[in-house]
Amino acid sequence: MKAPTPETEIFELFARAARESSPLYEHLARRVATDDELLALTAHVRPRHLQPNLLFGAVHYLLFKGAESELRRAYPSLGGTTQMASDVFRQFRLFCLAHAREIGVLTSERRVQTNEVRRCTALVPGISIAAGTLHADRAAFIEIGASAGLNLQWDRYRCDYGTDIAWGEAAAPVAMTCELRGEGRPKLRLLPIIAQRHGIDIAPLDVRNADDVLWLKALIWPEHEARRALLERAVEIAKADPPRLIAGDAADILPSIAESIAPDLPVIVYHSFTMNQLGTAQRETLEDAFCRIGARRPLARVGLEWAVGANAPTLSLTNYSGVQIERSLLAECDAHGTWMRWMEPT
Repeated sequence: MKAPTPETEIFELFARAARESSPLYEHLARRVATDDELLALTAHVRPRHLQPNLLFGAVHYLLFKGAESELRRAYPSLGGTTQMASDVFRQFRLFCLAHAREIGVLTSERRVQTNEVRRCTALVPGISIAAGTLHADRAAFIEIGASAGLNLQWDRYRCDYGTDIAWGEAAAPVAMTCELRGEGRPKLRLLPIIAQRHGIDIAPLDVRNADDVLWLKALIWPEHEARRALLERAVEIAKADPPRLIAGDAADILPSIAESIAPDLPVIVYHSFTMNQLGTAQRETLEDAFCRIGARRPLARVGLEWAVGANAPTLSLTNYSGVQIERSLLAECDAHGTWMRWMEPT
């Protein structure tokens, strides 16, 4: 029997992750894992763990663009049914091989830039705690890995955690709920006024560009209609006041942005599901940039990331003050923001 390759294992891992919420992607990923021709379509993608997201995103994108195929019948996002036809993988395979060139271009030029709006349900409590530690009633905000900048507008959304815990206007056009698990409860302090907001991304997406928005939609799994609806509403808000997004490597750009901000204005940097796309050397270079900035001015960093080997994504806070660095774990969270287990004492 042929030994499993890293690509095979990655698709099998993806299938397990999709089991609860995307029967279609679970089924397809398990079959792709044993198909050398389909695995070859994303062999060039690095880091490897992004291969399933890019392959499925590329196919979804081409279907959204109008590519004809019986495969459409298996995609709820395209009017299909969740009751998959017995030949769905055969249709998927035929589609991929027929569109191999387009898929190759998309997986080479596009990135996994899922702009998951509901992650604000975790980021907002983290930002609240960060502002409290900085004693900030005004702050400059910088998002790393901003994609289209939808999570730069968290102050225009409503996050509801049940009972009497909520943030944002009741009539906000983007309203999200988040289930609180366990005994801990986030205490939403008065959030600071946003004096400035900046987004950094290696290749920012433009909410005014229909093709970029379509790519964002294609990255959302076919069965996840609620996620797609939130994205569409957030895009409409952003179109009215497009966020300032800067293209480039965060470690290179972050210091110059910080330098441009008034020295008496605290800086809060945040990121979500971004660090897993960086190599070890890149993460170390970025950490060095944080330390250098924090040595000169008040700086807090809120991260929502899924560490290797962890059972769930975690929300963390790091304060940089001179040579002192303080790190704390705030919560465990769902990858798509549907639940949170708060840990930080309130």
